[in-house]
Amino acid sequence: MTIFGLGYATRLGLNIFFGAVVLCIYTPIFVMIIFSFNSGRYQTLPFREFTTDWYARMLFDQNFIDGLGNSLIIAIVVSISATILGFLAAYAFQRAEFPAKSMALGLLLAPLAFPLILVGIGMRLQATSLGLQPGLWLVAMGQTIYVLP
Repeated sequence: MTIFGLGYATRLGLNIFFGAVVLCIYTPIFVMIIFSFNSGRYQTLPFREFTTDWYARMLFDQNFIDGLGNSLIIAIVVSISATILGFLAAYAFQRAEFPAKSMALGLLLAPLAFPLILVGIGMRLQATSLGLQPGLWLVAMGQTIYVLP
């Protein structure tokens, strides 16, 4: 029996390709995690000795703690605001009938067609031209727009 009309050899080839892609993506991450327990200044083999000193330094670094707190605040605010806005938009487009419905839906989904780095740069330039100072609220607004579509 075939799945999606693909033969056994094709599925095997796709599975091998998928495995190779996953391996290429995640291997550097796992290597860095393993090397993070090396006490040497440079990450070379063989290991000098096992240590968790890098993690201890990180947990007591005030910049790290401040950044983690800011990230958690942004994550909570963005999750709640994007969920509410996404629900309201979906509900409105499902229930409402208005003449420019397809055009409005196209405008709402337009950011998906642009590279997100360009959207971010555009938002930054627009905020600067309006005289807005960078802050957590501006980051939260940008992240909400990023996750909405």
